Formats: sequence, C-alpha cells, structure tokens
Amino acid sequence: VTLAAFITWIGLYRHLGPTRTLPLAIVLSLVLTQLLARGMTSPLREMTAAAQAMAAGDYTQRVHASSHDEVGQLAAAFNTMA
Repeated sequence: VTLAAFITWIGLYRHLGPTRTLPLAIVLSLVLTQLLARGMTSPLREMTAAAQAMAAGDYTQRVHASSHDEVGQLAAAFNTMA
C-alpha cells in the first residue's frame, strides 16, 4: 500500500506541480489526523460517560469494545467491573 501511495503521489506531483501538491498534502494530512484522533478519543469519551453514570449509581452501563488494543482491553475490563 505504501509503495502504491508513493507512486501515486509522484504522479500527482508531476501533474499538479509543487505549488498545488503541497497544500493538497497538508489538507489530506489534517483530515487524516482528525479522523485518527476521533477514532482514538471516541471510545474514551464513551467510557468517561459510563463511569460518570456509574458514579451516580447506575451500574447497568456497558461500553462497546470493538478493538483488540489497549483501549479495547480497557473497555472489556470496564464491562467486567460493571
């Protein structure tokens, strides 16, 4: 995937030129950063809301554990605790 993206980038650079390619790269990197940040913080926000509900006495809260990384392990542990 990386080689294909690099080859595509070279073709785009040659076609559009450096004055158009750099702003495009900046915009694409900002969009990608925003999507990654949202994907990482969304489960944490969900667990924060569930923890606050549990602190208020609602122990029926569960969170969705879809990943197998540290955040997914935390969500599974949270569900076990609840």
